[in-house]
Amino acid sequence: MLSRSIACLCVTAALLSGCAALRSEPGALSQSSRALPTEATPPPNCGRYGPCSVDACFGAICIAYSTEGEVQAELTSGIVDAQGVAADRHGNAYIADARSAAVFEYGPYLTPLIQTYQDDGEVPLDVAVNEKIKLLAVSNQSTTSSGPGSVSVYAGGSLTPTATLSDPAVSKGQGIGIAVDGLGNCVWSLYDPKSGRSKIDEFSACAGSPVTIASGNHALRGMAFDKGNNLFYIVDVSTIHHDIFKCRGTSHCGRLATDFAKPVMLSFDDKWGFLWTDDAGVLEGPLLESINPRNGHVVSSFRAGSSTDPPFGIAHAPGPAY
Repeated sequence: MLSRSIACLCVTAALLSGCAALRSEPGALSQSSRALPTEATPPPNCGRYGPCSVDACFGAICIAYSTEGEVQAELTSGIVDAQGVAADRHGNAYIADARSAAVFEYGPYLTPLIQTYQDDGEVPLDVAVNEKIKLLAVSNQSTTSSGPGSVSVYAGGSLTPTATLSDPAVSKGQGIGIAVDGLGNCVWSLYDPKSGRSKIDEFSACAGSPVTIASGNHALRGMAFDKGNNLFYIVDVSTIHHDIFKCRGTSHCGRLATDFAKPVMLSFDDKWGFLWTDDAGVLEGPLLESINPRNGHVVSSFRAGSSTDPPFGIAHAPGPAY
């Protein structure tokens, strides 16, 4: 099995040569045997912010966990189909609600509701924020009438889109992940299920026409930038093998890690330097996992939800302090 997975990974690297309603069971926590105790694990405290959080959304509920898997808070009202989530440097959570055509901003530990970003006519799936320059970007899976995916951009604190980005080269593409770097550039993953084509696009200053970072015949999922503006992203190699790639900036990308069943989204912890993912395909149940971004090792994990109700979005709070 291992030799076959390595072969698949080599094919994936070649294909990506262009870049060189859910419910949870919050009490179901367990330590995974995949964690490597010899490596440092994420500290539970984030300085003056207080206890760090790992926010995860499951459709009808979002939960703020400690880095050790204890439930800090639950959000069960005001959302319909919560998917992607992002956090800013103050710990505020931005939740993309696919059936509300909106992004909801909540305070730390998921309370109170601060404001609502309208995304009329769209199905928002993921969200990214650069709070320092007041920029929010939303990956729309499609329109509410099943049209192609797009990116809604909210600049200057606007609560309605100030720009809409798309890729005419993938006319039937569905939006998946979105990330914003410290310079205010947008990176978007999209997938065409009919043709099997997938891409990662970069929009300079979250505007204009896209430049392709990666493309291939495997689905691409969540993405995140570290504080050095290096891009990390997920590739579905097969139904049972999934990779995390790491780039230098947004080029010279290479495989970082392979030990995942079905990772969905990524989030980077700028405070302590860990990468987080929600691995929805683990046999013993979905896991929220921290990863050493230098070598790809899983260093800690805990249960979140169930195999029938896995998490989709994940965000470490506080978020990037650009």
